[in-house]
Amino acid sequence: MEDFLKNAMSLFENKDVWQKARYIFEYEASSASDDTQSVVLRLQGISDFPLIQLLRKTGADLSQATVTRCYSVVETAGQKEMHAITDIRNYRIFEDFPFVVSGKPFDTNRESRTVILYIGYELHGQQAFTLVHFQPWGHRDTYATVMANVSVYTAVEGSDSRLSRCLLVFDEDTSLRVAEEFAQCQKTALEKLRSEQELTEKEELSLNVSRSMDYYWASAKSKMERNRWRDALLQLNQVYDICNQSAHEDFHKELAERLFLVASQIGFCHYRRGQYELAKSYLDFSEYDQVENPERQACLEACYNQLNRPSSSLLLERLFADILQVIPGELSDMLWVDNDTLDCDLISRQSEIWNFDLIAFMKQHHHASLYLSYNQRGKRLFEQTADEASGAPIEDRSILNSNMSILIQLTRQEEIVRLSAVVPPGPLFDNNFCNVAKTVSLEFSLYDEWPTEQFHQLRATAESKQDQGEELTYYEYYSMGRFPEVRKDFIMGSIAFNHHVFGDALVFLTRAYRSLTDCWNRMDFDEAERDLFGELSYMLGYIYTELEQYAYALHYLEALSRTNDSRWKIEYINALVNSKDIRAYSFVAQELEQMKANENPEEKEYLNFLKRRFGYLLIEFHELDEARTYFRSLLDDPDCREFAQRELDYIEHSF
Repeated sequence: MEDFLKNAMSLFENKDVWQKARYIFEYEASSASDDTQSVVLRLQGISDFPLIQLLRKTGADLSQATVTRCYSVVETAGQKEMHAITDIRNYRIFEDFPFVVSGKPFDTNRESRTVILYIGYELHGQQAFTLVHFQPWGHRDTYATVMANVSVYTAVEGSDSRLSRCLLVFDEDTSLRVAEEFAQCQKTALEKLRSEQELTEKEELSLNVSRSMDYYWASAKSKMERNRWRDALLQLNQVYDICNQSAHEDFHKELAERLFLVASQIGFCHYRRGQYELAKSYLDFSEYDQVENPERQACLEACYNQLNRPSSSLLLERLFADILQVIPGELSDMLWVDNDTLDCDLISRQSEIWNFDLIAFMKQHHHASLYLSYNQRGKRLFEQTADEASGAPIEDRSILNSNMSILIQLTRQEEIVRLSAVVPPGPLFDNNFCNVAKTVSLEFSLYDEWPTEQFHQLRATAESKQDQGEELTYYEYYSMGRFPEVRKDFIMGSIAFNHHVFGDALVFLTRAYRSLTDCWNRMDFDEAERDLFGELSYMLGYIYTELEQYAYALHYLEALSRTNDSRWKIEYINALVNSKDIRAYSFVAQELEQMKANENPEEKEYLNFLKRRFGYLLIEFHELDEARTYFRSLLDDPDCREFAQRELDYIEHSF
């Protein structure tokens, strides 16, 4: 198998045409997730293809829509402009996205051009918009075939957003010789497999053999040796995902050691990029290897010190740093557009971009967009930072040459703004599942913080009620005690949390959490203050779980796993399970055993939750015989009977 992989890799590197054919097949044959549609649009010698047909193919049908505003944002080397579009129904995809150079038709000429389309419209009485992002063309090959990733994001008021992706392929050679050869080779390979015959290298490759874990690991080590921390993370995350998936199918000691080692390296890379929450989350996980590691311990201590510092009150910084995992040196050229008036302005200074005040901006606009260049070619220099532990300077020397974008849509309704961020994938990656846009949505408010006098009034009311022996409300209870500024932030954050205004909640709760971290580490808390810190950790963990940022969620929730609060532990388990963390199985099994041994009628809901989760995990880890036995044992439990029968039916029909 190892020899075959080497030969296959050689074929990848030396047979560009064949690689593209295989990639196109894989893209068309697979879908990255249930809610992401993957399609291929292959054109032969056609240069005036309508955008409307591409959108219809990806599920964004505008035939019933009334278009109100549309424009394109075009970015080339050193230039970023907005162009109004008068009639989107007659717009051709190559109008702003050409690969035609004078005298050389159908040639990218290595020009880097990114095109983003904004289409605002009404659909069945609801406001809606569609974003289309064209990643720059790949280079032409022998058959004049060029390819580009296209991401399509649609949001309709009152409905869930929709994400689709399209591989746009243009062939100057209309004979499709390569595609025909590839299809025939795949057909032959399948026939040979059925008759147990040996396959040729091309036949093996046509059946979707991808690069191995060892390839990504070697590539990551090479980049770490050159201080290319961001570039190394791209490869390390591939290794981590492969290890984690394998661990669910066949867990063994050697695989566990590799998983913990990769986690520690991911943690080190995040630390060197100043992403201390992520660093701590991965380094904490790697400690399960139970191996003494002074470098890891020093990194963890440095993370604790960094996380004691106050956090930023700017929502955009929280979005970039915590959710999109971007650091300042990777951003450049932010173009904002008012989607009602089409007024626009370009901001190029990194400090102005990073400190952009969304609240002040949206007080002046109702529908707006921000288009940022990310990891842009020619913008590769990072600002130098310092290692707080050693004082030694560190520089991330990653090569910013992917020409990526960050698209942020802002819609204001009275005092609440809904933010939708889309990060389209970079250049075509050999692992097809990486070529999917990242999306996140959250809301923030335009109203000001509570006046200090109002908070003091709440505290006074709470103290008076306590003196009279009256029951306190949730907010009154948490307003009392030390750290009044922290408690004010906590109350504002929890109000936002309870109304699902997660943008505000992140700013206030993170600020409160950071202020208390040092006291938590020194164990300088009384019982009520530990409860306050637990609530902070729970709410932040919950928000990041909702945003599918599980490493951040586990950073906040891990400490709660050792408490007696079942509500907190449920959220910790949810984050473990949703992130497919191998710790989920052992933790749930241990909790279930303890709950059965010490049955408490007040914890019945938690016990039933554990029973359901344990059954799911048996299926997740492919322990199907044990799962059948376990679910049959629950058929006599009135609280779990229906659930158990449903899972037995699922196993019967799915495996």
